[in-house]
Amino acid sequence: MIPCERKDCTGCGVCVSVCAFGAILFTQDERGFLVPQVDSGKCQKCGRCERVCPGRVLPPTGDVAKKVYAAWTTNDAQRLRATSGGIFRELAVRILKQGGEVWGVVLDSDFVARHVCVSAEEELDPCFGSKYLQSDASAAYPLIKEALGAGKRVFFTGTPCQCAALRNYLGKEYDSLLTMDFVCHGTPSPGIFQSYVKDYLPQRLKSPVKSYRFRVKQHGWGASASEIQCEDGSTHYASFYSDPYLIAFTQNYVLNEACYSCRHANLNRPSDITVSDYWGYVSRKYKYRNTNQGISMLMGNTKKGLAAIESLADSCVLVPTSLTEGVEGNACLRRPSRRAKRSDDFWKLWEESHHDWNRCAEELFPPRAPSKRLKISSWLNDHMYLLPSFAQNAFYALKRRLKR
Repeated sequence: MIPCERKDCTGCGVCVSVCAFGAILFTQDERGFLVPQVDSGKCQKCGRCERVCPGRVLPPTGDVAKKVYAAWTTNDAQRLRATSGGIFRELAVRILKQGGEVWGVVLDSDFVARHVCVSAEEELDPCFGSKYLQSDASAAYPLIKEALGAGKRVFFTGTPCQCAALRNYLGKEYDSLLTMDFVCHGTPSPGIFQSYVKDYLPQRLKSPVKSYRFRVKQHGWGASASEIQCEDGSTHYASFYSDPYLIAFTQNYVLNEACYSCRHANLNRPSDITVSDYWGYVSRKYKYRNTNQGISMLMGNTKKGLAAIESLADSCVLVPTSLTEGVEGNACLRRPSRRAKRSDDFWKLWEESHHDWNRCAEELFPPRAPSKRLKISSWLNDHMYLLPSFAQNAFYALKRRLKR
């Protein structure tokens, strides 16, 4: 029994976890995506995998009117280490201090993204920051259920489909569980990333890659780049405007098929809290201006989520903003990412060239220039505090009217 159609499969892995007969395994398909493979000889057609699959069944969504905040930690060192405002660590530390456990994603030594359980604050660092590829969460679901059954508090972070999968797997609500999804652009192929980091980069950098970090703030939050450390001791930075993998990701060439019709790319979130970069944040007061160190958008979807956000007031800056403003800066709160027009050309070239990143980069991913329009818009948002409130309101009212 196949839990869902391939076009609907997000690779959440919940079907692997729920099968009592060991009939479903995770494997990489021909494009390097994690997909379930069913052993028909072991499958008893019990239907449990279908009942928990988020490609078929969505859990109930939030129970309160949403509130949106621009947020960042007051710990400057942790804010710099994080992708945006450092909110994950602040929430995680609170759970750990209560004897709970935290589930986040690490990029291991083989450059595989996977969910791990953290039970001590000093173990949190590898979970920091974005990982722009599909992660394996299949082992997490039963262990989380076991921890919740033992009365532990649990904080789980992941893609919206992974949060939906967890709730489907549990089958009931737990007061001791806090979930946080992020505004997901889409999940690229793990196979594609491994080819890039193990084959392409060593050729370009003349040394094997030792570690890879997405979105470091070497030149500030708005111009973040990936940090690549090589075994020869050298450090390099990959720009979103010149690196072929990052261009392929941001331009929607290498996303999972299900991402182009994502059922969560809207305001119906399956988690307690939604987090993202607060792109489009408007610095309405000098005190809360964008200093280019990173700002998170926090959206409370449930009473539990709102309570968790409000508990951050002693260690974070929380600036209430409108839901409209939060959505405007995050396209995937309105619609799924749109497939690149030449996505099929990429996959064809990828197969014909035997995974030759150099050829793909040359033909499909030439360096590009930052958008001048975006630069101007960002500058205006960051310096809006120079205008009185009535002028700010008039400006953005006119801007939205022109956009409509």
